[in-house]
Amino acid sequence: MLELGARFENAWFGIHGQGVTQLHTILERTGGERMLFGTDWPFYHLAATLAKVLIVTQGRPQTRAAILRGNAERLLARR
Repeated sequence: MLELGARFENAWFGIHGQGVTQLHTILERTGGERMLFGTDWPFYHLAATLAKVLIVTQGRPQTRAAILRGNAERLLARR
């Protein structure tokens, strides 16, 4: 998904269920743009993904806010 997202700016990243290492890689490649926090419940617990997002965005409050809310708002506002 990362390679497609790098090529196509209309591709967004659903990050639920990704590991910390993969989340860090996606964050470094995208700067947090187009990363969407969501759920694959009941397969992956929501709290586990939230914890991973909090870990990889430590010290980056704007990026954290974008992943947890802002990116989804931007996507849903697009027409």
